[in-house]
Amino acid sequence: MLSPDRDEQWLTALREHAMLFQNTQEQIASVLSSAQMNIQDGQTALRIVREGKTAFLVFSDIVREADLSKEFYAAAAEIEDRWAEQVRMLVGRLQELQAG
Repeated sequence: MLSPDRDEQWLTALREHAMLFQNTQEQIASVLSSAQMNIQDGQTALRIVREGKTAFLVFSDIVREADLSKEFYAAAAEIEDRWAEQVRMLVGRLQELQAG
């Protein structure tokens, strides 16, 4: 098992990823709610979300090797699911825009 200091480092990193997701989600919500959103805006938003999701997946792969609590892994899985949902939502919105 990891030391308490090491556990806290993992928790801090997880919190930072959660904050990044929250900030990104707020920015994307603003873009999606804009009546003037166009395909380019949607593509840019999708790229940003995919980059965030990829960064989180790298982190997630690293922490899978650590001996952390079930609660930690559950929280990480929730963040990963939220990134995936953002991607799905943006892809759907882009399809709507492209359909006209």
